[in-house]
Amino acid sequence: MEPIKHKTVLVCPLGWGLGHAARLIPIIKNLLANGNRVTVAGDSHTNALLKQAFPSLEPIHFPSQTILFSRGESQLLPLIGYALWLPFFALWEHRRAKRLAKQLGADVIISDNRYGLFNASIQTVLITHQLRLLLPKPFGWAEPIAMAVIRWFASRFTQVWIPDYEGEQNLSGKLSHGLRLTANARYIGPLSRFSQMDIPEQEKVWDLLVLASGPEPHRSILVDTMKGVAQRGNLRAIIIEGLPQKGSSPLWNGDTCIVPHLPDNELAIALKSAKKVVCRSGYSTIMDLHALGVSASFIPTPGQTEQEYLGGRGKV
Repeated sequence: MEPIKHKTVLVCPLGWGLGHAARLIPIIKNLLANGNRVTVAGDSHTNALLKQAFPSLEPIHFPSQTILFSRGESQLLPLIGYALWLPFFALWEHRRAKRLAKQLGADVIISDNRYGLFNASIQTVLITHQLRLLLPKPFGWAEPIAMAVIRWFASRFTQVWIPDYEGEQNLSGKLSHGLRLTANARYIGPLSRFSQMDIPEQEKVWDLLVLASGPEPHRSILVDTMKGVAQRGNLRAIIIEGLPQKGSSPLWNGDTCIVPHLPDNELAIALKSAKKVVCRSGYSTIMDLHALGVSASFIPTPGQTEQEYLGGRGKV
């Protein structure tokens, strides 16, 4: 894979939680080190995370498609609505990204799981670990159709970067292995904001660390549930809410520390300082845990078949 050097690069993460933005941190570091001019465009919370990581950047608000999850276990109706609207939204963001790239004089667009950001006039890169969609059981018959749609969108990009190992010892399993890849697809290895950190082993000062992430309302539900678990168990716990836009000021409730967000180095130390880690089984979280050598107990976001599959694999 040829490095991108001395270009104007537009970087756009998907806004479902923070994972898609977090895993772009090593990509952006590499781009800046190679003399590129980088502009980040995304949702307010992903822009806040990347602004903290790169204070010199001035992010642009470019919202990604949202999905209104229900509070219950079944997310069938929200996912059906999302799937029906996806092609139309992808065409909308395709047009908007073309205008934005023209305004910025961009030479390259790097899109993390935003399928509409291809552009025939310049180099475009799609970063995704999910080339196979796992649909809820009543719609398993439609998986080949969904894969064909993803394959069509992926083929429109100049390159597709798959953040995983190529061989059998991989992290994403059948989400990006065991299927015919498009000719422009390459495995680039896992992406983690912690991959270049050298964090020594830490004293276990936390009985429990909870790393909340993902879309609402289930991010808040996890936070509230684990507050109760920590208090009932008299545990010395830290709950990281996944809200970078609210800063890093902690709030103590007995032996429980609740903090909206931690800078990367502090988060890495906290993860290695916990006897037990509880988190969602999002793929970016799995790559972060893998980079640090930290194990965790996974609570998949209800109705998200990808997280249910990854959580069931239990591999970090």
